[in-house]
Amino acid sequence: MPTAPARAAIESSPLYNPDLAPVEHKEARLDPKILDEYVGQYELGPGLVLDVTRSADQLWLQATGQSRVQLFPESQTDFFLKVADAQVRFVKDPSGRVTHLVLHQGGDREAKRIK
Repeated sequence: MPTAPARAAIESSPLYNPDLAPVEHKEARLDPKILDEYVGQYELGPGLVLDVTRSADQLWLQATGQSRVQLFPESQTDFFLKVADAQVRFVKDPSGRVTHLVLHQGGDREAKRIK
């Protein structure tokens, strides 16, 4: 957690540069059946798998060795986390099958669907 002066600098930086303002995400409502399309495992790198699960009407993400976090829908393919500045986009092929996801957290990283 940043120190008080660091936090003040971070929080006031949009006053000087609006491009640094955090993106405000708006939660969308999705048909729970859409969430089923994304359930599976995605390999982000050797030994690093992102496990996407569904519990009731919620989608969850758990990276190897990490805690499970909820994914909040922003659109039918775009989701965001509330516990970190990270977003996930699920990518489909022309037939509509989910082939991979893109994790945006300090850059974009693709994770191929393996299950």
